Amino acid sequence: MKFTVIIPTRNRPDAFGRALASVLGQDFDDFEVVVVDDGSAPVFRAAYDAIGQRHDARLRLFCLPRVRRGHGPAYARNFGVDQSVADYVCFLDDDDEWIDRGFLARVARVIDGETRTVDLLLSDQVAYRGDVRLDQVIWTEDLRQVVRGLPRCAAGASEVRVPQLIQSGGFCHLNTTVVRRTFFWQIGGFDESIRYESDRDFYLRAIDAASRIIYSPVVTARHNVPAPGDHGSVSTALGPYDRHIFQLRLLDKAIIFSVQNEVRQYARLHKVYTLKHIAEKLWRSGDYETAVYYARLVVLVGFNMKWLLFCCWLSARRMVGRIREVPARNLYYPPGT
Repeated sequence: MKFTVIIPTRNRPDAFGRALASVLGQDFDDFEVVVVDDGSAPVFRAAYDAIGQRHDARLRLFCLPRVRRGHGPAYARNFGVDQSVADYVCFLDDDDEWIDRGFLARVARVIDGETRTVDLLLSDQVAYRGDVRLDQVIWTEDLRQVVRGLPRCAAGASEVRVPQLIQSGGFCHLNTTVVRRTFFWQIGGFDESIRYESDRDFYLRAIDAASRIIYSPVVTARHNVPAPGDHGSVSTALGPYDRHIFQLRLLDKAIIFSVQNEVRQYARLHKVYTLKHIAEKLWRSGDYETAVYYARLVVLVGFNMKWLLFCCWLSARRMVGRIREVPARNLYYPPGT
């Protein structure tokens, strides 16, 4: 079998139904769909069972035991890949859709047209917030300019290497990532300890280790940006500091373990960005004590004069706060008087 499409889902049968339909509507037949229900609430059970009872031999549905916060997307995807017998695995979030019916057929043409084994195949997607399309670069849309002058292989795709991929401002979303199954396990699959941006962690490890990467500048998927109040989404269910903690973990992993210097440089740069975000949020919340700590880390990891001055200003604000907390009599009288 050529492809296994992994769809993890939890408590969203309606959105999942649309995602599944977009996969089953592909104009290519040599694939299976492995759905991993990460312990949805009983109220959704009947809806999922109705979808799972579709008479489609390509569909397999697995239900994980219910736990309070779920096992997490990384665990669910690893579980799905464990069930796969295909040469390549693909992924789709349960609230997104493939909008290109020829996606798998085109990827198959690229793989079959190569004389060398392809580890990783990447393409693009568009983002929508409700019915409004977002035009800014979010993932690897800016790679189209980078690969414009590169030699083309089958279906208009190009081989890319890490220095070119790192020129992008983002990373390839899992909706548009296809990975060779044996290579997936060679690099350890998804890190199940990371509950936010485990896809980014996987991307950095994958491009660092892959021997051959193919990029196709074609829009294949639609990503629906979750509303801030949608707690069914991992990205919105976590607190803002939780997300940054996971980001720091994956970036530190890339700094320590990556083989290619460009990946390490990317991780160092984005660690500075993350530390800045943390320091600024703490400052705005009035926690100057902790904000100073993270501002100092910014200066140490990625020195610049602006942040040195900001760190000094935060330190002054912290001292003012400490003085105000001291009881007035202790300011003017020696202890014991």
